[in-house]
Amino acid sequence: MQQNNNVMEKVIVDIYYTGNNFCAHAPILSGCVSTGATLDEMKKNIKEAIEFHVESSLIDNNSIPAVFK
Repeated sequence: MQQNNNVMEKVIVDIYYTGNNFCAHAPILSGCVSTGATLDEMKKNIKEAIEFHVESSLIDNNSIPAVFK
């Protein structure tokens, strides 16, 4: 994923603790969710999920939010 190093954009990620693990959802990307046993694992996993979602959308010629362009 190409990044513009001159601009820092933030993406809201909802984080929940379910009692057993952490769950994350990126509302700006429909269906982009991830989990992890720890907060650090969940952060790593949701970052990978967002990257995969955006890259897959680009490959499939689907639109992506401007923050990822």
